[in-house]
This record gives sequence, C-alpha cells and structure tokens, in this order.
Amino acid sequence: MLTALSIKNYALIEDLNIDFSDGFTVITGETGSGKSILIKSIELLTGARGDMSFIRSGCSACTITASFECANSKITKFLNSFSIPIDDTILIRRTIETSGKGRAFVNDSQISISTLAGIGELLVDFHGQDEKHSLLDLDSQLEILDNETLDIRPLLEKVSFLHAQVQDLKAKLEAMNLSDTDRERKIDLYSFQMKEIEEAKLEHGEDERLKSELPKLKNAERIVALAQEIVSSLYSSENAALGGILKTKKNIETINSYGADASEAMSLIEQAYYQTEEAFREVEVILSKTKLDPEKLNISIERMELIKNLRRNMAIL
Repeated sequence: MLTALSIKNYALIEDLNIDFSDGFTVITGETGSGKSILIKSIELLTGARGDMSFIRSGCSACTITASFECANSKITKFLNSFSIPIDDTILIRRTIETSGKGRAFVNDSQISISTLAGIGELLVDFHGQDEKHSLLDLDSQLEILDNETLDIRPLLEKVSFLHAQVQDLKAKLEAMNLSDTDRERKIDLYSFQMKEIEEAKLEHGEDERLKSELPKLKNAERIVALAQEIVSSLYSSENAALGGILKTKKNIETINSYGADASEAMSLIEQAYYQTEEAFREVEVILSKTKLDPEKLNISIERMELIKNLRRNMAIL
C-alpha cells in the first residue's frame, strides 16, 4: 500500500508531500489541476521512461520519493535476490537531472531502471476503464487470501505434494487400463508429436510474443504514416501545436508583466505544453520502433500457424 508520496521540481510541481491514511483514497479535480502529473510521477517510480522534459523549468533535477507498506512474499523474494534490505516498509526514490543522468534507489540501495520496473510490477497496479484489474484475477485473489492466513505455507506445500501424487496415480491407472494396441497407438502418436515439437524449435513464450507483434507488423505502414502525421502536426509543420502553445505562453507572460494576473492561465498553458510535448515524444518513440519488414511478417505468420497446428493436434490426442 502506498503510504506517502513526495515530489520535488517535477513538471509544474515545486514541492509536494502527501501522506495517505488507511482506507480508500480518491484524488479529484478539474482538468489541468495536476491529477495526471501525480500518476505519471508514480509511474516513474515503477520504471517508466524519464527524460529532462520532466524537470521543472529553471531547476537542475527532479526527485520523486514514495514509501510502501508491504508484506508480499514475492516482493521480499525479489528484493532478496538483489541483496536489498527489506522490512515492512519499502522506500523508493528516483532522480532525473538536466544532464540526462538519472538514478533509482530502493531502501537506499541503488538499482537499475529495469530492476525498478520489476519491483513496480509487484507493488503498483495501474488500470483505466475496461482494463483488466489484477483483483479480478483468481491467482491474485488466492495470493491475497494466502498472505492474510497465518502459517499457511506448510499446508500449501502439503496440498501441492498430495495433488502431484494424485495426478501421478491417475496417469498410472490410465496407463494400466489401456490395451496393448491402444498403448502402442498412443506411443506412436506421442512420439510423432514430440518429433514435430522438437523440429519446430519453439521458444518459451513465443506464441504470446507473436500475438503481440503481429498486429504491429501487419499495420506497420499505416502506423508510420499516422505517426509522421502526428509528429508534423505537433512539432515540425509551420503551424505545429507545440509552437503555437509556446507562442501563447509568451503572450500570457507578457500580459502578466503588464499587471494583469494571468498566473492561472500560465499554469494551465504550461501543463498543456508539457502534456503535448510528452505526447510528441511518445509518438516519436513509436515511430522509431516501427519498421516495415515484410519478411519478418511472413515468418511470424508462418510460426503462428505452426503453433496453432501443433496445439490443435495435441488437443485431438
């Protein structure tokens, strides 16, 4: 559970400290009030990409710190694998400097961003409308129940051992009830299937990776065209949005210098610039990662069909 959050010189925030009490916390506000900045700051603590644009104007660095109360065995095991000391509280700190350098710490032990991302997956669950909630996942529900039950580990180990024994006895009983002809037939079929699987040289998680990659490979040309159009409209065209927002910002600064209180307008336009720039950078990343590769597309389709056929044949058996 997130218990405290501290933000210094991040985006529009100069210095903010929030203590979260027990129970359910809701943060509300009008558009532009800074809700998304809070979320993005927490995302940085879970390994999200960061760069110099996040640093508040006129500052040399930004720092985000959060403390979590945690009694999760998975997190304890994960941190122990990196020799990071842990008790009931986990303190995460991340800094980003104008030099481009950034550092991350867990309980004052410096770690890589990839390690931070691994911890973040276990600590924080982000979701929006129509997205999957981890609380609706059966395995997650069982883990929460197990963690709240005292001395459950020996019982779980015993049940796991007994279940494995039952499955083994079921397999032996099924084998004993087969006729010699059926047994030979199954041996031939299994041998053929094993040979097919070995020749396929499948990689662990290959089917999930292909499912994720295929839509991007099939639509790579369209993705590139749309991304280039977005980059142009936001940054590189004559009437680019970022240039227009920057010009507007200067005009508001001028109004303010003439004595009119334009501080609220300045705050809103700065946030608009920051969010638009972030959108531009995200689309740039998508553009840089999208390649037109017909050969890879064909290979991926063939591999996906091979995996489907193998699964179909195994299901028949």
